[in-house]
Amino acid sequence: MVHKFSFVIILLLVIIGGISLISGCHRGMDHCPFHRSSPEKKANWAVKQLSKKLKLNDSQKQKLNQIKDDILVKVQKVKGSHEEMFNTLLS
Repeated sequence: MVHKFSFVIILLLVIIGGISLISGCHRGMDHCPFHRSSPEKKANWAVKQLSKKLKLNDSQKQKLNQIKDDILVKVQKVKGSHEEMFNTLLS
């Protein structure tokens, strides 16, 4: 009897978890800061979150912004090389 009861409880938890996961995926993702946003917006959001959670001082924030800018430059280079390779393959 206890075995059957625990099986039913586990089954219900799995079903509820699956429904929650599926319904969360179909909400439009408007609450997600990474959904359909530019790399600059993503980087600014990450810097803001890191600064807030780590309680960074001004010099640390400045260094973090320099790191962000360096990463964004590298992202643009990679993005450009991807477009270049794609255009080469098409021609």
